[in-house]
Formats: sequence, structure tokens, C-alpha cells
Amino acid sequence: MPATLSADSRAALARLYRDHGYVVVLRGRRLLGSDAEAQELLHDVFDTLVQRAAAGESTPMDEPAAWLYAVATRRALTRIRDSSRRAHLLAAQLAPMLDGSPAASTGRAAELADLLAQLPADELRAIVHFHVDEFTHDEIAAQLGCSRRHVGNLLGRGRQALHALAGAIEEETHDAC
Repeated sequence: MPATLSADSRAALARLYRDHGYVVVLRGRRLLGSDAEAQELLHDVFDTLVQRAAAGESTPMDEPAAWLYAVATRRALTRIRDSSRRAHLLAAQLAPMLDGSPAASTGRAAELADLLAQLPADELRAIVHFHVDEFTHDEIAAQLGCSRRHVGNLLGRGRQALHALAGAIEEETHDAC
């Protein structure tokens, strides 16, 4: 840890890491699919905390596990959005839920990943929380910091966009034949 941190800050961060770091790792494994990436996520989240503490910024720590879970989710989704692995990670988990057919997940993984990449961040987060994490609307609202009704709107818009984009792709494919 940087020398600019006080002993109290170093102790608090060490305690936070020891007591709640597992939350970040578990979330990373769930969304990123590997222990190595989960460990990178843990490092990234706590590196940010150290930098914020060194800069004198405070972090809302009334509920550290919930806060770390939310930060880990945002960071993991950003990693997925920015990586070429998005097709294999999200599509493999979401395709059976959206199409209802396990066989569809293998053939349409890349298409679904492309569709997901086009969704706004909040709609994508709501869809992941609902379909992958199996959160209720209330739980999603707590994670996103919005109302339960807004979660329903996000999920509805996300599904409509996915279906519209899927229809456009299918139409292009059909026209090409």
C-alpha cells in the first residue's frame, strides 16, 4: 500500500480485503468465468480503493459487502463489454433463457453477444441481474439505485431491443440466402 496512507487507512483497507474480498472474487467467478479473472477483478477493485484512500476520497461503507458487490458487478460487466470473450460468456448463459432452447446457445452465441453489446449499460445490467443472477426486481432496483418500476422498464426495453435486433439480423440472413 502507498506510503501516503495512514496506518488507520491501511488497517481499514486490509480488514475490508480480509473480511469482504471474497465477495468480489465470487462475483468475478460468476460473471467472468475463471478464477484468474476473478483475482484480477479483486486486484482492480482494491487498487481503486487504495487510490481513492490515498487521494483522501471517502467510500460509502455502511454496507461494505453490498458496495463491493455492486462495484465488482460494474467492473466485471465493463470487462465483458470491452473484451472479445463477451460472446462466449454472456451468450452461453443468456441464450437458453431468452430462446428457451439449450441448443440455441451454441449456434447463436456470437449473434447474442453482438446484440448485448448494443444495449445501454443499465439495460444490460438489469438483464444480467435478472437472467444470470436470478435477482428479483427489488434486488435489481437496490443494485441499480432505482425504483422497482424502472427495473421493469429496463428489462422490457432490453428485451424489446434484443428481439428487434435479432429480427433484423434474421431478416438480413434470410435476404442474403
